[in-house]
Amino acid sequence: MKRLCLHPAYHRAGKLPSSVWPNATFHSAGYGAAEVGPIGFQCEYCSGTEHHILQPHCIVEKGDGGEVIATSLIRSLQPAIRMNVGDNIEWMDGECECGRKSPRFRLLQRSDEIIEFQYDSMTLDQLGSCLGKFTELAPVFQVRLDLNGDETDIIIRVEAADSDAVDDYELSSKVYECLKGEIPAVGINRRKNNIRAFKILVVPSGGIPRVQTTGKIRRVIDKRFM
Repeated sequence: MKRLCLHPAYHRAGKLPSSVWPNATFHSAGYGAAEVGPIGFQCEYCSGTEHHILQPHCIVEKGDGGEVIATSLIRSLQPAIRMNVGDNIEWMDGECECGRKSPRFRLLQRSDEIIEFQYDSMTLDQLGSCLGKFTELAPVFQVRLDLNGDETDIIIRVEAADSDAVDDYELSSKVYECLKGEIPAVGINRRKNNIRAFKILVVPSGGIPRVQTTGKIRRVIDKRFM
């Protein structure tokens, strides 16, 4: 049986790789971060988001909130020491069948994709799942949180897939009701979370500012602690 190492994006492609190579197993080519370099790798027995730590080149700690704290032992001119790379992990017990002694971890979701409130939290996956039900909307959105006294104001900006959807009050109302019904943090627990205002704004394609250096969108702007 062939073992093919693919970029993690290929794992999300579902049946496409397996239809091309039906007798192969598929694994991540590696896990790393631009600031740190390579952090983990998959052996033939790893599945999903399971990885070995790339020892002796990297040290991985788990922060108090479950986040990856990584130290690179490769970079010497510009060391990366105990950097939070933005992903959450959980440790895996026992030894791997491959025989390697390096600790294993399972990648969860990014730590910056969880928005915490006083009572509970919501995730960007929850938001994306609900917004994805509306064909008029593109899968591009940004959440802004501001503190108003002791309460929180939330504005969700989402780009339109159809120009007719821009500033469509009826559409915004439907999205609001969907989010309120499917995400407890902004629905049944809204008062417990001290959420004062919760608004949906549908903006034109490209209407959410991109980071100049990367072209990406800051999906969460949390001004509550600034």
